[in-house]
Amino acid sequence: MLAAMLRRFRDDESGAVTTDWVVLTAGIVGLGLVAAATVANSTTSAAGSISTDVSKTISAAASSDYSSDATVEEPAPHEMTTAEFLASYEPLATSHRGGSGSDSWVRASYNYTSGMTDAQLLSSYNYNYAQAITGNKAVNADRLAVRERVMKERGIAIPSGNQTASQVRNLYT
Repeated sequence: MLAAMLRRFRDDESGAVTTDWVVLTAGIVGLGLVAAATVANSTTSAAGSISTDVSKTISAAASSDYSSDATVEEPAPHEMTTAEFLASYEPLATSHRGGSGSDSWVRASYNYTSGMTDAQLLSSYNYNYAQAITGNKAVNADRLAVRERVMKERGIAIPSGNQTASQVRNLYT
């Protein structure tokens, strides 16, 4: 009798579906947590960049006069927009030329530099400036031009006493 009861218990499959659903649900929740952890750092970084941009925009708006008869000012003729800079920059270093399009290196470098924090950007700028000012590090002169472009967009001034990237570029021509 006991043996028959144990066999029936062993062969009984009721409740097995519930166990399957618990295991599947736990797996899906686990995958969701892994995906969330993977995206969390990028999201935090992007949120920080957006916060900085919004703060700058609000500061600029607070200090601007938005009267109804105000006109939109065009950029000064000698200042290039970022799109014009990216389309027209000719790298000095031969390793930065070619690729998929004449501007592929400068666009990739710009995208990389745009992802830097202000502190990283200034540190990278200072390193590239020190290397480029020697007149024999064309790679760093190219990087300096991109770093300076991003600094200008963020409203970060070129350190006092430093030449502009275009002035440094003249050392190579």
